[in-house]
Amino acid sequence: MNELDRLVRESYNLDFPERLIDDIKQYSQEDKLFLRRIEESIKFVNGHYEMALPFRQENVTFPDNYDQAHRQLGRSRRKMERNSKFYEEYVTFMQKMFEKGYAEVIPEEEAEPCDGHTWYIPHHGVYHPQKKKLRVVFNCAAEYDGTSLNKQLLSGPDLTSNLIGVLMRFRQGKYVAIGDIEAMFYQVRVTEEHWNYQRFLCWKNDDYTQRPIKCRMRVHMFLTTSSPSCANAALLKTKLTNKVDQVTDLCKKGGFKLTKWVTNSDTKKKTDSVEHLNLDKPREDTVEHALGVTWTVNTDMLGFKVNIKDDSCTRRNILSVVSSVYDPLGIVSPFILKAKILLQDICRERLDWDDEVCGENLKTWKQWIADLPQLEQLKIPRCYRPIDFGTTTACQLHVFHDASNKGYGVAMYLRFFDVKEEFHCSLIFSKARVTPLKKLTIPRLELTAACVAVRLSRVIMKEIQHKVDDILYWTDSMAVIRYLRNEVSRFKTFVANRIAVIHDRSDPHQWRYLPSVENPADPASHGLDMKSFKKVALMWLNGPEFLLKLESEWPSLGVTGDIDIDDPELKVTTNTTTVHSMED
Repeated sequence: MNELDRLVRESYNLDFPERLIDDIKQYSQEDKLFLRRIEESIKFVNGHYEMALPFRQENVTFPDNYDQAHRQLGRSRRKMERNSKFYEEYVTFMQKMFEKGYAEVIPEEEAEPCDGHTWYIPHHGVYHPQKKKLRVVFNCAAEYDGTSLNKQLLSGPDLTSNLIGVLMRFRQGKYVAIGDIEAMFYQVRVTEEHWNYQRFLCWKNDDYTQRPIKCRMRVHMFLTTSSPSCANAALLKTKLTNKVDQVTDLCKKGGFKLTKWVTNSDTKKKTDSVEHLNLDKPREDTVEHALGVTWTVNTDMLGFKVNIKDDSCTRRNILSVVSSVYDPLGIVSPFILKAKILLQDICRERLDWDDEVCGENLKTWKQWIADLPQLEQLKIPRCYRPIDFGTTTACQLHVFHDASNKGYGVAMYLRFFDVKEEFHCSLIFSKARVTPLKKLTIPRLELTAACVAVRLSRVIMKEIQHKVDDILYWTDSMAVIRYLRNEVSRFKTFVANRIAVIHDRSDPHQWRYLPSVENPADPASHGLDMKSFKKVALMWLNGPEFLLKLESEWPSLGVTGDIDIDDPELKVTTNTTTVHSMED
C-alpha cells in the first residue's frame, strides 16, 4: 500500500481508536525549545520586535552555497533578457524591499564571517495566478549539500487563533469589519548576528550585465518555516505588553499596520477604531474573502466559490476536487459527505489512483460534479441573529448527532430568546464523516457520533463569545440514552471507553431523545445530492421547528437506563467453581 493510500485509509478510520485522545493541544519538545529560543532573544527596538532565528542547534554551521544562488540569479537574468515586463516588475519589487529596510546591501568594508556562518538564499519571480502580480520568492527550502535554511530552523508551535473560533466570532455581531496586517512577517526583525544566514545576490543599480553584489534580509522572511510562529509570537507579545483598547493602535504599538479595512456598516461616522475603513467603496456586488469564506458585503451573506479545473473521473482527481471545497463550518457537509462516501466505495474496490471509475460510482460522480457549481447559489446570513431580533435574554447550544452505515455526523445550533419573547435558531457548526472501513454496529456508530458531539461542543464553548446558558444533546438512538443513563451494567471496552468520555464532558440530564424525522443531523450521516439537500435546507440551516417553541412543546419520551440482558455490548461475567474432592 502506498503512502497516499495509507493516509486516506487513516482518515476514514478517524475517531475510532480505542483510546480517545483529549482535545487539548500539547506542545512538543521542539515547540518548547522554539519558545525558549524566542523568549531569550525577543526585544523591542526602534518600533519593531526583533528576535533571533530559532535554530535547532546553538552553533549551527552551513556549507558555502554561493554558487547555487549565483546559478539561480543567472536563470532569472536570462528570463529578464527575454521579457522586459518581467524585468521591470522584478526590479520594482526588489527596490521596495530595500526602501522599506527589509533588506540591505552588505557594506564592502565589512569583514566576512567565519566559515560556516553564512547562507545564500536563491530567489526567483512568480506571478500570482489570480492577481497576475509578480512576487519575488526567496526559496528558504532550497537544499545544498544535504541542508537548507528551513532544515536548520524550528518551525515552532501554531500560535494562531483557531480558525473555527475566528469564523464564529465573525458571525456574532450585527456589524463587522475585516482588515489585513501589511507585510506581517516583514515587521518582525531578525537580530543582527543572524543577518548573514539570510544572504542573497542582486545587481547594483539593477544592471544585470554587471557582477552581482551581496545583500541580506534583516527581517523574518515569508517562506522560512519559522516565520509564521515568529510573527505570531511578536503579535502576542504586543497584546500582552500594551494596554490599548483600539485594535489599530494596539497593533501599531508592535510595529504592525492594519490596512484594507472593509465593513458592512452603513454609518459614515468615523471613530479612532474605524478611521481607515473603506466606507465609500461601492456596495453593489462587493465580495470579500474572510478566512477563505466568501462574504458579500452589501447583503451581508456568506457563500461559496467553486473553481473546477479538472472533472476527470480518476480516483486522484475526485479526491482533489472534493478536498478543494472549502467549508470550515460544515454548512454544506451533507453534500460533501456524498462525495466522501463515493471515495470510500472506490477505496474498497482498490482502484489505482489514476484508474477511471466506472459503473454506479461513475454515475454518482458525474451527478455530484454537475451539482457542485450550484453551491455558488447558496447564501446564508453572516450573522446568527436577524437584524431586527431583539436583545437576547437567553441562549442555548443544541447539539444533534446521528449515524448510519455510510456516515455519522453532528449538527450544532444556537437558540436565542429575546425580550419580545421570540425565538431564533441558527446552524453554527457541523461535522460529517464516513464510517470506518471496518464494519461497526449502528449502536456503536451512534455512540461514536455522541462522543464526537460532546468533544465538538467543548471546542465551540471555548471559542464562542456568546453567554450560553445551557447545552442540550439530542439523539434518535434509544441505545445511546440507555447506555448513558445506566449506572450498574458493565460494558465491553469499545462502549465503556466512549461512555466515559461522554460522562466526563456532559451530564446524563443534558441528553434528550427525539424522533428520527425531527433530527437535523440525519443528512450529515447519510450524505445528500444537491436536489435532496435543497429539500431539507430549511431544517438543516435553522434547526427543527420545535426549537422555535416553548420547552413544554419539545419532544419528550421517557427512556430509562435499563439494558436488555441480551444486549451484545454487555460484558459477560463468567463464574468459575472449583470442586475439591476429599478422601475419607
